[in-house]
Amino acid sequence: MNNYNNMNKNEKYLNIQNNIQIYKDGVLQNIKEDANEVLIYTVSSMCNNKHTFKFFKNDNNQFRVSAGIKSLKNFGMKNDYVNDLEWSADEGNWEKVIDIINKGYQLVYAARSR
Repeated sequence: MNNYNNMNKNEKYLNIQNNIQIYKDGVLQNIKEDANEVLIYTVSSMCNNKHTFKFFKNDNNQFRVSAGIKSLKNFGMKNDYVNDLEWSADEGNWEKVIDIINKGYQLVYAARSR
């Protein structure tokens, strides 16, 4: 896991998948308790492309989520995933946010917050 940047694309996804709880714990440690902005980094299961989910607070102090130029529909998350992601973020339940993302075509491997 420490050599993540030195792994080939297939190894990266498999390493995260095989060590999902270790990665989740590391990601959760990087998210500040009262963060106004959280960036969650993912790798795709299909082609190992990397993506960033950006959570940011709006004027009403509620989190909104964006995947940049990609539609959130492209990530294979189930059910009412947009509301589930935003409401979980509002509650500070980042573990649930990670679980929702991981159930799609992406796996979370890192995060930053401020």
